[in-house]
Amino acid sequence: MLRQHTKIMSDKIKAKYDKAMNSVGLREGGWVLLYNPQRKKGLSPKLQGSCEGSYQVIKRLKSHRDR
Repeated sequence: MLRQHTKIMSDKIKAKYDKAMNSVGLREGGWVLLYNPQRKKGLSPKLQGSCEGSYQVIKRLKSHRDR
């Protein structure tokens, strides 16, 4: 009984999270940062930036979620 309840609650929480994450998408004209971790020799990875730019979204390609 407890395992069933835990599974049901876990599925509900996952569905809510997935809905929130997938509804916030990239929009044409919006600004984004590009994740590009590059390590420089002699510098601590913790202190190096892993994002670059400020790029504008020109076109959004359709994904399997848009269908």
